[in-house]
Amino acid sequence: METGKNIYSALKRNNVAVYSITFISAVVIITMSLITYNIYIESQKNLYAINETGNLVPLVKLSEKEDKIKQVKANLDYFVSLYYDLDGYTMKEKKEKIYWLVGSEPTAIMKDRDRKGYFNKFLSITGLIQHAKINQKSWKISGYDPPYTVNFEVIITVINGKTIDNYTSKVSVLLEETNRNYPYNPYGLLITKLSENLEKVKLENEYTEEKEQQEILNQNN
Repeated sequence: METGKNIYSALKRNNVAVYSITFISAVVIITMSLITYNIYIESQKNLYAINETGNLVPLVKLSEKEDKIKQVKANLDYFVSLYYDLDGYTMKEKKEKIYWLVGSEPTAIMKDRDRKGYFNKFLSITGLIQHAKINQKSWKISGYDPPYTVNFEVIITVINGKTIDNYTSKVSVLLEETNRNYPYNPYGLLITKLSENLEKVKLENEYTEEKEQQEILNQNN
């Protein structure tokens, strides 16, 4: 220490430096502790799962994505009810609604089928009914995020008086997100590509069984 300097002044400056460093260290420690605690709380709120790409995803987000898949299925159930499940009474209304769910390419396919009499036959043939439903075991969906490539099988039963024919249609579609439009496009999904592979099959179905049971009852009476 230089001669003539006050030792107490020097010690006082040292104390200020020590107190400042101690205060800054305490603030840093408290801040890091709070950050660590918040991370711990968040980790307790969200369980994690591995998605299809191998990354960890919070189950909250995974649940949201699964909800999207439910909407994809609901949208296609609605599409099948309009496009395949037909009769002479509801055909006109369904024909108008179906075009809200599809893009230009599927629209061209449907209008070509319409020109060939696909819809009008339900007006020209009295009592013609076509029932359709998706085989729930046949769903194949590309992933949780749009656009969705979806493959599924439609089971179709055509009833014309006493004649019952069964078909399956293997359908492939590409779904893209669009603006929701109630009630025309309630799920906000647009079918931009569509392909079908229709095949006639022999199936025992509920309509045949009901008719046979009714005939047995009539005979007993």
